[in-house]
Amino acid sequence: MTSHAKIHFEDPPIRQQKTEKRSRHQQIAAKLRKRPGEWAWIGTYKNGASMSATAYHIRRGNIAAYVPEGSFEAIGRTVDGKHGVWARYVGEGGATA
Repeated sequence: MTSHAKIHFEDPPIRQQKTEKRSRHQQIAAKLRKRPGEWAWIGTYKNGASMSATAYHIRRGNIAAYVPEGSFEAIGRTVDGKHGVWARYVGEGGATA
C-alpha cells in the first residue's frame, strides 16, 4: 500500500452465512432439545479439521442454533477413515438430563 492510497471509512459488510447451513443447524438443535441427554449423529465431514471445528463451535455456542455456550456437548470421531460429529443437548445449566 502506498502512502498516496485513497481510503474511505465505512462499516464492513455483514458476514454472510449460507441459509441452508444455518437452517440445517437450527433443525438439528431443535431435535436435540426434544431429546435431552441423548447423543445423535450430526454428520460426516471432509477431514478431521472440519470435524473438530464443528464439534468445537457447537460446544462453544459459536453457531447461533447452539446457544448458550455449554448447553450442547459435541464430539468428533474418526471411524474407518470417516470423520463424524455427534452432539447432545444437556440443558442451559450444562447438566445432562
